[in-house]
Amino acid sequence: MNSFSSSPTDFDKKALTLFRKQATENDFYRRFLEILKVQPQNIDQVSNIPFLPVQLFKHNEIKTGDWLEQNVFLSSGTTLHTRSRHFVKDEQKYLRNAATGFKEVFGNPSEWNIIACLPGYSDNPSSSLISMVHYLIGLSGNIQSGFIPFEHETIKHKLKECIKSSKKTMLIGVAFALADFALCNKVEYADLYILETGGMKGRGEDFTRKALHTLLSDSFGTAHIFSEYGMTELFSQAYTMAGTDRFKCMPSMKILVKDINDPMEIKRNGRYGAIHIIDLANEDTCAFIATQDLGLLHDDDSFEVIGRIDSADLRGCNLLYIAP
Repeated sequence: MNSFSSSPTDFDKKALTLFRKQATENDFYRRFLEILKVQPQNIDQVSNIPFLPVQLFKHNEIKTGDWLEQNVFLSSGTTLHTRSRHFVKDEQKYLRNAATGFKEVFGNPSEWNIIACLPGYSDNPSSSLISMVHYLIGLSGNIQSGFIPFEHETIKHKLKECIKSSKKTMLIGVAFALADFALCNKVEYADLYILETGGMKGRGEDFTRKALHTLLSDSFGTAHIFSEYGMTELFSQAYTMAGTDRFKCMPSMKILVKDINDPMEIKRNGRYGAIHIIDLANEDTCAFIATQDLGLLHDDDSFEVIGRIDSADLRGCNLLYIAP
């Protein structure tokens, strides 16, 4: 069983325990709390935990404890932007957790042909997304699985091969590449699953997520279109529920939506606010992240991502906007 599986009450207990550990053993987070004049022993509910602004990962080494990293995940970006860094103590821990999240939604990777078309990210060998997808392809173990270049004819050829296979097929793609292909091609593959990872990055025509999914459905002839929500600073991911724009967290992850101007005010019942994330899998770094994403939280704990908070830096993982 997944070690993070628990009731909401158990999750909150684990989060508070991890908060007290990180408030003591994470030098950077401890200094952050001191600046805020927060006494960790006085925090008795997760809604009162101070969340570390995600942009602080760009310029600081954030670790809980004293250890030598196995890897450093880097966000996508250019020389014009400082890239976010997530120091990784145990990369296998990240990969196992990512695979657990995939299995929660799609089942065992061995049941799938997993094809990945991730231009831009593929040029970043330190991308957490590339690391995750490479691991899933390995778990798939199927001859058709693998990374493919961003070439229309290559994509069409690979899909035709997969149609002949007895395995289900999933195409994992960065949004701008999927959109570029879909605008120029038609492929009838009703059983194909498409998992888009975001990442328009100002390339080509801008789409809302709903418009992009409609385009993909029409072009590929499939209704099985999903989105992944993840970022360099997290070890956990969320995926959209079938046929909706709502994301559902994996068991190691919890979303809080807070007022943009008052981080103590929690927003629910579909009211917009700033997305804050508790990621229990970030036990070696910081589990409490204030993102720069704007969203809303529903009563079933699913959430929507509306866009970016004004003045927030552009991020590769989340440049799609959902029309309210």
